[in-house]
Amino acid sequence: MINDSDLFKEIYFKECSRKESLDNNYSVNILTISSGIIIVNYIFIEKYIELNLDKYILIFPIILIVSGLLTFSFCIYWLAMGFNNGIKGFNYNDFPLLKEIEINKIRYSDEEYPKIFREELLQISSAFQKINQIRFDYYHKSRKHLVTTFIITSIFIALYYLISVL
Repeated sequence: MINDSDLFKEIYFKECSRKESLDNNYSVNILTISSGIIIVNYIFIEKYIELNLDKYILIFPIILIVSGLLTFSFCIYWLAMGFNNGIKGFNYNDFPLLKEIEINKIRYSDEEYPKIFREELLQISSAFQKINQIRFDYYHKSRKHLVTTFIITSIFIALYYLISVL
């Protein structure tokens, strides 16, 4: 059976790997996909300009462009929040330096030290879990806006082909 300290250590290391995953995987994928969507939008804006459409027909593509840019802006906003909490940054509490651990070991009795270490491990693990959950929620919101931007871009492209055929 696992004792409390081992459980908290396991949670701590799991949250460290989750933090690493959040740092590396999500932001790069979202930025790559969103860059592709923006490039496709730019290409089709040029194609719409070449069609020389009536201003009343051009209202629909303009609405789609504005709504696509708006959802893309939200996507980038939530991505920035997930990556570094905007400009505030995330404060991951980490273990104290080894020298401080040794000083605490000397300062407290053999009976008190495991309790203090367990409490500190619990606080650090809980803080990691809370921050990682917040970051994951931000990335989830970013992905939702990215999917919305993709849908709007698809409608934008379909509308171009529909107008160019007519």
